[in-house]
Amino acid sequence: GEARSPDRPQPQRNYAVPPGAQTVGRETCLTCHQEKSEQVQKVHAECESCHGAGSLHAEEPSPEKIAYPSEEACLACHQYRDTARLTWKSSEHRQGNLVCIDCHSLHEEPFRKSDVRFRYLAPKSALCLKCHTNKVGQFRMTSHHPVLEGALDCVACHNPHEDRKLEATTGRNELCYRCHQEKRGPWVYEHEPVAEDCLICHNPHGSVSRRLLRRNEPYVCLSCHSTTINRHVNQASTGIPGTNYTRAFYSRCTDCHGAQHGTQQDEWLRR
Repeated sequence: GEARSPDRPQPQRNYAVPPGAQTVGRETCLTCHQEKSEQVQKVHAECESCHGAGSLHAEEPSPEKIAYPSEEACLACHQYRDTARLTWKSSEHRQGNLVCIDCHSLHEEPFRKSDVRFRYLAPKSALCLKCHTNKVGQFRMTSHHPVLEGALDCVACHNPHEDRKLEATTGRNELCYRCHQEKRGPWVYEHEPVAEDCLICHNPHGSVSRRLLRRNEPYVCLSCHSTTINRHVNQASTGIPGTNYTRAFYSRCTDCHGAQHGTQQDEWLRR
């Protein structure tokens, strides 16, 4: 499910312009590659701006005689004044030896076509799931974000050109708050795990538990609220009937503590 690693076999590509090659112009290229004139995007209309000088390739049309578009060639236009790609060189995809054309196609649509098995899957997400195959299984779980259904795509939450360490500067919760704004505080009575990281309780890609919980209730709650700190076991001293720890295994904590993300009214997160 991870991005391509240096240990996996890499395609044989020549990113350097062959020595002695001269510029021949777009029309010379289209004598053989006429189909590209319809497919190529207007911003990529000049073949040699990406592929380098093509005189040797025109004389001997073999892949070794022409340069593949290199990372440097793409970033010459697609880095500056583009905050989405400023951290590309320190990103996980770059560290995994991926280059731009592994994901992007110069001659067709910006992203490769969707897998026919997922009818509504967005092309961007289809490209991500081609490598991150473990996420396909998670998106098929009972509770999941609607990626396979096409209502959401991977890049709505993830920036594939960015260094993930930058999440520490803005907070990972900010990604969730873009859609789940009602969960944002500040709250008078705060649930500490919620303020720290949504992923403590939720798996954003998919889960067998309801509402993307990592585990079903009450176990997700009891993993922190153990017997030693559970106020429900101390009924004898107060005389107030309550739910003891044993009964908690057969109930859902949120039936009473419904304001589990935070509340302005009740310190025990009750509504």
